[in-house]
Amino acid sequence: MGRKAFEISIIIFAIAGALDFFALSFIPFNVIKYIQLLSIGLIFLIVGIEYVYNREERFYPFFGKEVFIILLSIFLSMFGAYAGHGQSFGITFIAQRFMYFYIFYFLLHVLRADPRDIEKIIIGLGITITIFYLVQYVLYPKVIFNVRISKERGTLRIFLPGISFVMINFYYSMVRFFTKYEFKWGALFFLSFMIIVFLGTRQILFSSLLIMIVFLITSKRIQSKLVLIPLGMLALIPIFFLFENIINEMLTLSKKQSSGEDDVQRIKTITFFLTDFYKNNIAYLVGNGVDSQNSPYGVEIQQMRIEKKYYLSDIGIIGNYVRYGVLFLVGAISILIKVFKYKLSPNLQYIKLYVAMITILLLTGGDFGDVYSYVPLLLMLYLIDVDLYDQTAKKANKNIVVDG
Repeated sequence: MGRKAFEISIIIFAIAGALDFFALSFIPFNVIKYIQLLSIGLIFLIVGIEYVYNREERFYPFFGKEVFIILLSIFLSMFGAYAGHGQSFGITFIAQRFMYFYIFYFLLHVLRADPRDIEKIIIGLGITITIFYLVQYVLYPKVIFNVRISKERGTLRIFLPGISFVMINFYYSMVRFFTKYEFKWGALFFLSFMIIVFLGTRQILFSSLLIMIVFLITSKRIQSKLVLIPLGMLALIPIFFLFENIINEMLTLSKKQSSGEDDVQRIKTITFFLTDFYKNNIAYLVGNGVDSQNSPYGVEIQQMRIEKKYYLSDIGIIGNYVRYGVLFLVGAISILIKVFKYKLSPNLQYIKLYVAMITILLLTGGDFGDVYSYVPLLLMLYLIDVDLYDQTAKKANKNIVVDG
């Protein structure tokens, strides 16, 4: 096996472990847990060996400090779980194993992965998850994947790991299609949008449509906007009728919740987790750690879910703060700021569009605390690092020519 094939194999194995792809099969949960721990251990081992013994030049990790800060916050949160809730370090260590995959960012750097391979992996996984979703959708009620499936909001909601790759494909193909007008990108754009609609999540659907409209209006790479925008509006008509039942169900749900009950529940959840939930002041700095069903702490959290409908996942980055503390917030917000601050090459415009969606959903989603979402994000952060390195190298070469 050549070095390139080895690198790609390691990256795909790490992604499979992080995103729980093994759960798509009928492998027992305990076995899956050990596969995940093996994946994490392998990543740490490779990163450690490469940093110690390999002195070759690498791309500068522009987000390295932020990722390190996040990893540090995860480690410190174990003290909050122990001091405030009596959960042992060992139990917390296992419970928050998904968060250790932040080391994946440094794995990409020590492997010096080819950005073209990374994009192929992103697109390939997005297409694979799209196919899985459509196959399960068609075959239902026969269940072929070991994941949560619910029939509601006029659609079949299938919670496959790796859905974030489909969303990335939506923005990637959108940029490619509206700048090159190639059929393959139009097909991928439509299929990705179809999955976003099938998910039945209003925030994701409406934020995606909003970002698309802003992109079409503001992008300097799109020609003939006076023709394209009216055509785009006309194209929405058959799309509406195609997904009419799903859209109507989501609109009906929005009307039912327009009374503000949803917001009131979210405020109650935030208030509880930022006040009564804390057992000592140190947790306000280091967080409370991840709970486990193998401890009284986990039982307490489960009771809050059942009795009061308090879910940390419902309060987005505030829930991340409750678990991992101040440093986690600093790292996550700094990543968002940097992504928008850096001037990227036109071919990476889709990254900013995807991160814009993450930012819009910051208070309701859990991207930085959800391994299904942050691992795809780490892949894109690496692509930004390579792009900034290339830009710097081009400027340096240009200066040499000028000086000469």
